[in-house]
Amino acid sequence: MIDRRAEVILLCEDKAHQSFFRRLLKNHFKFQNVRIIPVPDGKGAGEQHVRKKYPVEVSVVRKGHVTRLLVTVIDADAKSVEKHYDELNAELVKTEQNMREKGDPIAIFIPKHHIETWIVCLSKKVKVSEKENYKREVQECDMSKAVEQFFSLALLAVEQRPAYCPDSLTRAFSEMERLRKK
Repeated sequence: MIDRRAEVILLCEDKAHQSFFRRLLKNHFKFQNVRIIPVPDGKGAGEQHVRKKYPVEVSVVRKGHVTRLLVTVIDADAKSVEKHYDELNAELVKTEQNMREKGDPIAIFIPKHHIETWIVCLSKKVKVSEKENYKREVQECDMSKAVEQFFSLALLAVEQRPAYCPDSLTRAFSEMERLRKK
């Protein structure tokens, strides 16, 4: 089990990611020390920011004597979720670092299309399309309820999870293991 006093580095594309995952880390995982990397201003700058900062923060997590955990969040947008995992690994290779391994305290969450897709799905408990934009519909949703549902569903066995969970959300549940273990 990871020490709840460990430093958690939260690297996100935008403020919606920060809000969702800060709540998850502090309220449900009870991490006391969450350092949030500021998000840049400007359209499209968030994805590039995450890709650029990812190898820097991986290096920080892998070095030193302090226990650290990196939580990285980037929207898949029109690309595949797998394509974004590959791009993040390519950034590590560019900086001559090893790709993320099973035991690394690095969790990567990639909502497809946007985090709003997950928020609508989780707060309303409905099937969503990962090809649609839910940014307008998310205003009717309760972020706290979505985070709570995310945490609860991640604790369930795969076969117990509801069918309304889209593929990128289901994949995110396996990333949650990196937040529980060291």
